[in-house]
Amino acid sequence: MKFYSTTGNKSNKVSFREAVMRGLAENGGLFMPENIPSLGNDYFNNLDSKSFQQIAFDITKLFSTNEIENSKLKYLIDDKNKTDDDKKKIKWDNI
Repeated sequence: MKFYSTTGNKSNKVSFREAVMRGLAENGGLFMPENIPSLGNDYFNNLDSKSFQQIAFDITKLFSTNEIENSKLKYLIDDKNKTDDDKKKIKWDNI
């Protein structure tokens, strides 16, 4: 999936990786996805049976479109096994 800046040319799109690493577009705008995917009614009807981490994984997966392997994405989201030092060492190149 590609992302564009809220202030400027919508044809200048970047990848999920670039949007996450930049934080803000070069022109100061926020990154918006080119489309908003849906999880569907069944997903939301069963939301109470999912952990916060599972919901975060499911939503991030929709926007990252396979730029991050599932196992690595789960590791990044699962915060309980990481120390502050571990979090500082996470680099996109390691993902």
